[in-house]
Amino acid sequence: MEAVRFLKDEYRNPRLNVVTMALCAEVLENSGLAGSREEAMMLLENQMSSGRAAEIFGNMVRALGGPNDFMDRPSDYLPESTITRPVFPDRSGIVTKMDTRALGMLVVKLGGGRTRAEDQIDHSVGISELAAIGTTVDEGWPLCMLHVNSEDGFAMAEEEIRKCIRIGDEPDSDIQEIYERITPSLPAS
Repeated sequence: MEAVRFLKDEYRNPRLNVVTMALCAEVLENSGLAGSREEAMMLLENQMSSGRAAEIFGNMVRALGGPNDFMDRPSDYLPESTITRPVFPDRSGIVTKMDTRALGMLVVKLGGGRTRAEDQIDHSVGISELAAIGTTVDEGWPLCMLHVNSEDGFAMAEEEIRKCIRIGDEPDSDIQEIYERITPSLPAS
C-alpha cells in the first residue's frame, strides 16, 4: 500500500523519497535520458505529480495478470493481517541505529518473503511506519507497526524488532539517507 500511495503522490515517506528519487535519477542520467541530476529530478517530479508513474505501474500490474483496477482499488486486492499492533521500545530514547537486514529477514521469517523459490509468500505480514533514525520513541511513540497473523508471531517479532533497533540518549550527528555514490571508473587510456 505504501508503494501505491507513493506512486499516486498521496504520501511519500521522506527518507524513502530521497533514496528512490536518487536511484531513479542515476538511472536516467546513466541511460542518457537526462543530461544532469537536476534535469533527472525535474523529469521524475513531473512523472509523479502528473500521475504518470501510477499509470505505468497500473499497466505493469495488468500486463502481469493482475487486476485492471488495482491502482484505483488497491485495498480490494491487498490482504490484511489479522493482527496489526504497535511495537513500543523497552525504554524511552532516540533511535540511533537499525539493523535493516535483520528486519528484512524477520519479515521473511514471518512468511513475507522466500528462502527457497517454492516458498509461498504471505502478503499480509510485515512492518510499517518504522521510526526513522533520529526519532524519539517512548510508551506513546512506537518503533513500528507490526502486521502478523498469530499472537506467537507477534511475540517473536516484537522481541526481534527490539533487538534490531538501538535506542540511545543522544542523536547521531551523522544522519544521512545517502552516504556515498558508487560510480563506474573508466579504464585509463
